[in-house]
Amino acid sequence: MNIIKTAQYISTIAILLSLSNCSESKDSTSVPHHLSELENLVIYSETNGAKDITLIQDKIYGDSDDVFINHVGRLAVDIYGRVYISDWGEGTSGVYVFDSDGSFITQVGREGKGPGEYTTVSNIQSDSKYIYLLDAGQFKIEVFSLESFNHIRTIMIQMDKIKENALRLGFDFFLLEDGSFLMTFMSRQIGGGSEKKILFHRMDSNGVLSAESLFQQKMFQFYQSSDPPGPQTPLPFTMPFTRSALATVDNDGTIYSAWSEEFLVKIYNPKGEYEKALYLPFQNSSLTEGEATDLAGSSEKQKVLRKSNVLDSWPALHFMTLDDYGRIWISTITDDQENYEWWVLDKDGRVYGTFSLSGKKSERIV
Repeated sequence: MNIIKTAQYISTIAILLSLSNCSESKDSTSVPHHLSELENLVIYSETNGAKDITLIQDKIYGDSDDVFINHVGRLAVDIYGRVYISDWGEGTSGVYVFDSDGSFITQVGREGKGPGEYTTVSNIQSDSKYIYLLDAGQFKIEVFSLESFNHIRTIMIQMDKIKENALRLGFDFFLLEDGSFLMTFMSRQIGGGSEKKILFHRMDSNGVLSAESLFQQKMFQFYQSSDPPGPQTPLPFTMPFTRSALATVDNDGTIYSAWSEEFLVKIYNPKGEYEKALYLPFQNSSLTEGEATDLAGSSEKQKVLRKSNVLDSWPALHFMTLDDYGRIWISTITDDQENYEWWVLDKDGRVYGTFSLSGKKSERIV
């Protein structure tokens, strides 16, 4: 499986931008009523100054005579421009390192349950000295040297420090500039209900978590049957058009949070306190009842959807991340069935540009 270097590890392609300033729109008439009292709201102009960004294929990373990647998981790039790709294939877990020219270098760690081993690498982070591999299934982070790729130590995540009940470790974590981490956790279904939430806890370099969450938000909501449990009753499920939380964290601990329903990003300081919000007027792509039920597949799920309050539109947002320069990269869902439209912004009201990148909204996994 070949991997084209794209916006999934955005820090390496940010240099392709031809940057230009765009003025900020302050026209309050374009703000929906429910946002009119939101403090420190920055409004982007949808058309003012946005440039068409062209992505140029640079290198291809993937299968060769030396390595076979069964199922691509997470990607990362270190300070030397080397690319790390995790394999999520069953029985083939691994993290493979490629040089900046696309050539395979080595594998970091190996599948297993001992020191320097992992069952599945949920996420990858790096700093100037080390590469950090999160194994959420074993509640640990394996740390390796960037110089030699030798195993340095294992950080066991001490779940017993958390006060909230019924939490499980999330698949995302963020390495902060002070050497600590921001870990994500997911709640189980609340009181048997259909809603889940995501929580952020600070963790020190020894795996000790803060007792209280720093920040939390609704994660997504399930569709679930009102019928009594039985062999034909589907388990709670999500759909490609399910609204969900998006979040990313700067290396100083600043949290960028969004709810995919609209193009609105809220920014919180490292203490989890609200600072400002960013809004871009956006028209959600329409969704008919027939399209929604067709996507469900099975007749049992279609029955659940017909009894549910399915909205008549797709979410606005698909994905959000930050690059090394603090710019925000957001992919949006449009009428295009084969591509997402990406926006590159900063938090002061500047729109750098837009581009399209392949991806089918009908295949979104929430």
